[in-house]
Amino acid sequence: MKTSTNKTKRESLWHRLPDFKFDLCSWRFWRNSFLYFWVFSLLGHLLEYPWYMLTNLVMGWERALPPFFVLAAPYGLGAVVLLWVVVPIIKRFKIGILPIFLLSVVVTTVVEFLSALVPYLVRGYNPYWDYSGTFGNLFGWVCLPNSLIFGLMSIAFLYILFPLGEKVLGRIKEKPLDVFAVCLFVGWAISQFYRLYAVVFLAGPT
Repeated sequence: MKTSTNKTKRESLWHRLPDFKFDLCSWRFWRNSFLYFWVFSLLGHLLEYPWYMLTNLVMGWERALPPFFVLAAPYGLGAVVLLWVVVPIIKRFKIGILPIFLLSVVVTTVVEFLSALVPYLVRGYNPYWDYSGTFGNLFGWVCLPNSLIFGLMSIAFLYILFPLGEKVLGRIKEKPLDVFAVCLFVGWAISQFYRLYAVVFLAGPT
């Protein structure tokens, strides 16, 4: 009876997730992936403000607030990789909540590590975050407490925000959504080229 109940719970988790078909030849796949990337890069960046203020007040860290309206790409990349990797695994293997959490921790930690590696390769150091004083850190780029928090955030994303996002996208007509996504992508691409130019040629802020 207990085995049957556990199986029912796993199936419930599996059925609650919308499909996100991985199709490299589909415009809709790339469009929606970019929209999720952009939205969650922005939301992730905005979440850092209360976190910075909380750690400064409670833990005594003296860290400057990040600049306003700069997309935090690791959050967006994490959301996209969850859709590309974790959702298909859940659908295929019908795994339970603990394996989903652990898998999400691994996936998001890898994303954050690679996100820290890129500026290091470009600039010789990572100017954006440093966990070197935090327990369970690796090169100061990832740390165990953050990885566990990302795992919890991933569960919320998969079972609350992702279904909500799919409902919102499903209610918008395709042509206006296409135009909006293209305009958003062009603006984002221009900003990224400028930031790259500032870093490489002007050695300015990013």
